[in-house]
Amino acid sequence: MYILFFVMIISCSHKDEDEKYVELEGNWISRFDSSSLEITKDETFAVQLQDGSGATIEGTLWHNKGYVYFLNYPDIARCKGDTGIYQYVLIGGNLEFSVVKDRCNSRIEHLTNIWYKKSKAQ
Repeated sequence: MYILFFVMIISCSHKDEDEKYVELEGNWISRFDSSSLEITKDETFAVQLQDGSGATIEGTLWHNKGYVYFLNYPDIARCKGDTGIYQYVLIGGNLEFSVVKDRCNSRIEHLTNIWYKKSKAQ
């Protein structure tokens, strides 16, 4: 009886976490500099910078226990091999990431902006 209850708790908690992650999927716009952030259901991300460089930061991401992990693709010049760990909160349609651990200053600078979801009409 206790084992079944424990399995049910784990299953429900994983489902809740997956539902929270689905809220992250889509196209987001930075309120700071209008950069764009795309998060896909396939657990990839792309940040199109609006700093005049035209650069894009791309990679994979995954979630676990309320944290989101960002890892840039190996061919991206910035932050090769460094995984950034972030917590996030959705408040009033805004997405905010806070750094838990990341050695990549560029990723920190761009991800910790406030993001709003791009409407389909934009």
